[in-house]
Amino acid sequence: MTDGEATDATLLAAYAAGDLSAAAPLARRHAPRVLSLARSMLADAAEAEDVTQEALLRLWRIAPASPPGSTG
Repeated sequence: MTDGEATDATLLAAYAAGDLSAAAPLARRHAPRVLSLARSMLADAAEAEDVTQEALLRLWRIAPASPPGSTG
């Protein structure tokens, strides 16, 4: 299965199971949208990048504790 074929749920489950390489395709998919939203809410581009990074770091921290198939 390539990154393009894997669903977000599959990648999160893989990451939660210890496959750290699953984080990269998730970040590639979602970071641009998160950054766009942060830029629209904040007046500072650097702050928007920091917020985006923090959001993704929080995702990586909570993913192992999330039950498989949960949607949040």
